[in-house]
Amino acid sequence: MVIDLLRVLTPVINSSFFYSESGQDWHHFSPLIKGMLDNYDHKIAYVSSGPNDPGLRLKDNKLTTYFIGSGVFRILFFQYLDTALCYSQ
Repeated sequence: MVIDLLRVLTPVINSSFFYSESGQDWHHFSPLIKGMLDNYDHKIAYVSSGPNDPGLRLKDNKLTTYFIGSGVFRILFFQYLDTALCYSQ
């Protein structure tokens, strides 16, 4: 399951990857992500451990969002994550 998610995310992760622990991080990321979506053509991945994170509800063709929860799945996700840059609060 983790490997399948990483395969789907790989093309997006290689562009810009954001990780949010909860919805409380969204107010930090929102201006940056919205500005990037409005002004650039590259894809963005937004992954959150918070099920009610407002960032997970944002819709855009250049944005891929995933809820990964917490615990073992999140640990495995980050162990296999291969990205040059990860934005996190």
